Amino acid sequence: WIMSDMEKLEVWSARETAILSGGGQMEERFEQFLITDLPHYHLMRGSWRHACRQWIQRCRRCADICGVWERPLFMGGFREHTDADTDVYNVQTPSLFIDLRFPRARDVLVSQLPSTVQCVGDLTTQQLRLLARQHCFAGYSLPDWSSGSLAVTRHHIIDWNYSAQFPRSRPNQWRVQLSEDRSSFKEWSVAVDEFGQSVYMERWQRRPEDDPGRYLALYRSCGSPAVLVVVGDRFAFAEDRGTCPIVDGARGGGCAVLADAAADCGSREALEQLVGIAGCTGLVSSGDGRMPWTIERSTHPWLEGTQLCLSAAVLDSQSFEIDGQRWEMAECSMTCADVLGLLQSARR
Repeated sequence: WIMSDMEKLEVWSARETAILSGGGQMEERFEQFLITDLPHYHLMRGSWRHACRQWIQRCRRCADICGVWERPLFMGGFREHTDADTDVYNVQTPSLFIDLRFPRARDVLVSQLPSTVQCVGDLTTQQLRLLARQHCFAGYSLPDWSSGSLAVTRHHIIDWNYSAQFPRSRPNQWRVQLSEDRSSFKEWSVAVDEFGQSVYMERWQRRPEDDPGRYLALYRSCGSPAVLVVVGDRFAFAEDRGTCPIVDGARGGGCAVLADAAADCGSREALEQLVGIAGCTGLVSSGDGRMPWTIERSTHPWLEGTQLCLSAAVLDSQSFEIDGQRWEMAECSMTCADVLGLLQSARR
């Protein structure tokens, strides 16, 4: 029996979850941790901006993992995903990150969308369910060397799979094994099985447009979370959904599970809210007929091929006005003038 692309898309999120949990071992094997290390701790309390400022001031940053990363391999339990079935863009500055994961089977759905689709409200219920099978999350990668080697705890500011009903119960915490030439690293879960092996492993490889010496990280100062990062020639942008719905009858978390529950109970509003996170990535530069800041991949696929358009102005040395709202600069390797020029190149 060979699965169709639509069937592959249906099961993609469940398989990602199964791999991450090491075949269901994460809950059982990862029992000792700090509550403050949970991915959604600061998001749920509204304290993430204060935490980010403190971490930056205390130089809780890491250049080793700064880069534009693709993911050739993700394995855990007895399953794996590779770059043959999942297209991943992990854009990481020394502090902030945006991580976008697209199942390649999704491309079939995208190719079948009519040109009249210009927003989530134009999608059918089935299309919304299928579009829930992708991932976008953003936040802060907090490094720790206290054990003698580099470990990272990721705190999520924006999360496609977040639900106040079912917040993630274990930290997103892993050890880093860098290759000798620093072109790749392995992410080893700190949770281990009965043999002392990490319950999952992800291998990351630098993309051609990567340049860890050129980076920019911004986040919106108030209102719903939004993050913009640039590393090398790649940008990534993420803006949170306006409302995170409560879905009646849901038996677990994750956008796909919640979307199915919302569809089953006929809650069209919840379905649209669930896929409301706008996450995208592309190249900053122009070339080959491409305009600057052209979106290559987006959680809202009707935006692919269009430009990410920003109206930017300098407010002070640490903040910008973007589209009429104040954004704080978490960190940057460029001058303020260079940043402004970069952002203004995103205008049509």
